[in-house]
Amino acid sequence: MDKVYRYKLIKLAIAIPLAFSVALVLDIQASLSFFGPLFVFVVILLFPDPIELKRFIVKKMLLVMAVASILAAFIASFSYINSVIVFLFILLTGWGIKNWIPVAVNLGLTPIGIFTAMAVLRSSSPYTTLVYMLVLISVGVAFGLFVDSFFWPVYSSQIVEKQVSQLFGTLEILSQDALGFEEDDSKINSQNLQIEKQIKGINKALKIAVMTNSLSVTEQQKWEQLIILQKKTFLHLQELRKLIHTNKNNFLLNRIKPDIYPLNDTLSETLLTLANVTLNPTSNLLLPNPNINLQRWKNHLNKMRENGETQSFDLISRLNVALIEYSLEGLVKTISESITLVEESSTQVIINQSLNTLKFQQINNK
Repeated sequence: MDKVYRYKLIKLAIAIPLAFSVALVLDIQASLSFFGPLFVFVVILLFPDPIELKRFIVKKMLLVMAVASILAAFIASFSYINSVIVFLFILLTGWGIKNWIPVAVNLGLTPIGIFTAMAVLRSSSPYTTLVYMLVLISVGVAFGLFVDSFFWPVYSSQIVEKQVSQLFGTLEILSQDALGFEEDDSKINSQNLQIEKQIKGINKALKIAVMTNSLSVTEQQKWEQLIILQKKTFLHLQELRKLIHTNKNNFLLNRIKPDIYPLNDTLSETLLTLANVTLNPTSNLLLPNPNINLQRWKNHLNKMRENGETQSFDLISRLNVALIEYSLEGLVKTISESITLVEESSTQVIINQSLNTLKFQQINNK
């Protein structure tokens, strides 16, 4: 069983009995007692994992519940309820929620709001039912949020870190295949689709973190810059893959191919280290810079040019090797910028932790 899913089941096992016991203590009618456990289930299992996003949605949900249920109680107290009135109530409630709640939220909350309001609308004592129901919903939401925040909480920043780290790992695999002269097109295409999907996921996670104010301005700028650099790295690797694939019969490239392998190994090591450091900024891992191996390869190629060795190859071969050289320079430059950004943020984390430790010691000394 997946670890995250197992954690959710444990949270449900803790929170649902607590929510149900409130209905027993308050002696609320059996037909309504399920609302507490139901909304524990909704909050823990159905709502997205980041705690900040759960809280954001819960605020909107309680607003929807209150407005829809009060409206239902008001209508129920005036006349006999038939199917026409129910239909008009649903239309009116949907129209109100659409205008008061953002579209991305109301699409998911409108059915829940109408469902809970129907219990009030059909009740013989609508205002009593309204109070009981809102109490149980509030209790269920409160227990769900409390347990979800206390046991294995997931924060938006952690999701961004995890997805950025995973993308660096996938880029490493693509780098190995591209510069390792891998010729399996279906494999490369599959990797490209996977990376494009990961980039969309990272952008979504970052938007959620920004929307819920889960990141400081500095952290937000860091992740935005790092994601841009990851996209540029992906584009450079795609370009290199195409150039190398179209030049598989390039004799000059085949001649200097062994000199690219050390650079490829360093690139691989760098991307894997970036993946680890991104996930754990205080890991103290050294980030190898592939620029050294690139310069060695370029120096070797330039010596060949100076000695006239490249003149024995046709002009097209030489031009294509120059294009590969230029693309490699762009790739290494982008990765070097990623290294600088990650090192700066990691240093900042260590400095902040040191300052917090110093403050704590000063307080204890006092």
